[in-house]
Amino acid sequence: MTEKEFKKIITDIDNVSLNKQKVTELTNNVIEKINNNLHQQIKIKEYVPSSYMAIGINYNTDVIYIAVDVVDIKNNQLIFNAFENALIFCGYTKIERTLNVIKFSDEELTYILELRVDEVSPVEYIKSFVKKFDEVASKYTLLQNALKLINFFEKDEDIKDLDYKVIINLLFKSLEGDVENKYYKYLNVLIKSLDDMSNNKKYVLLDAVTNTNLFEAISEVKLNEYRKLRKALSKAVQTESEKTLVDSKVEIVIDVNPIFDSVNKTFSWSYELVDKDVKNSGGIYLNNETEYQTAVLKGIFKGLKVIVDNNLTKKKIILKCDYDGILSDKMKSSDENKSRMKTINSLIEKHSLKVTCIK
Repeated sequence: MTEKEFKKIITDIDNVSLNKQKVTELTNNVIEKINNNLHQQIKIKEYVPSSYMAIGINYNTDVIYIAVDVVDIKNNQLIFNAFENALIFCGYTKIERTLNVIKFSDEELTYILELRVDEVSPVEYIKSFVKKFDEVASKYTLLQNALKLINFFEKDEDIKDLDYKVIINLLFKSLEGDVENKYYKYLNVLIKSLDDMSNNKKYVLLDAVTNTNLFEAISEVKLNEYRKLRKALSKAVQTESEKTLVDSKVEIVIDVNPIFDSVNKTFSWSYELVDKDVKNSGGIYLNNETEYQTAVLKGIFKGLKVIVDNNLTKKKIILKCDYDGILSDKMKSSDENKSRMKTINSLIEKHSLKVTCIK
């Protein structure tokens, strides 16, 4: 998609989204009903919109998210039982409880309540979260709209079980540094972080409020949903990247040197189309020759895929790498690398790519 198409999606989202006044009205109505039917020992102390609604993104018009604090009661089971009984008295259906969340529905909407468990206050969390979001958004002014796009692609691709905390904190992490103020740039840095998270079992994603590692709570099943999002976003930004590739030059240079992390002493695969605004990197590889070769081969394959996917197969392709013999048998240092070499050679042969290597 082009930048213009991204803007059109955002306009369409804004046209169908619930406005802040409507969200407040629906939230107040349901809380009042519940509060009137709660056991007399338990009363709602404070509540605020939660999830994406906390930062003004109301695209999911059939679900209302609310964070709730009750008066100080130590017995969590008592709190949840009281809420479930109140919801039954109110006539709500399809009541479900998972951890600190109660989900229920009426004829038109689904409501998701986040309740206080032990000493954790969802309301205080949301207040701190919104403060942090506003701080980041003051620097990266397309942040809210970029999240609307991400929300759109989640829904459009029927991607389930993505935690808003993971998505937003991942975007916070992705935007560290200088990022051009364009939607596809925001999405590109998120794609890289999603790739890193998907390929590193020891990934660390700190919550900006609690400083806990959110990645530890992501199961392999849920991780597959984040991979689906990465795929959807990659497809969406592809057209915008294509524009930088079409020119009259007869050759394209792809730098496939892995990126060295001097802090952790590891490498990431990488490819960059020299003099083009097209590059990517990811993964974590140990500082030894076999894994270094793996990183090189992955960068080669991904770089060549860009060429193939953008119908640039008639151009001369120059692979640039400081490591000698990147397409020679010396790269077959493990079964995995043998397989990667076979895949790369098949790609080259299938599309008759004219590939040479330089240092």
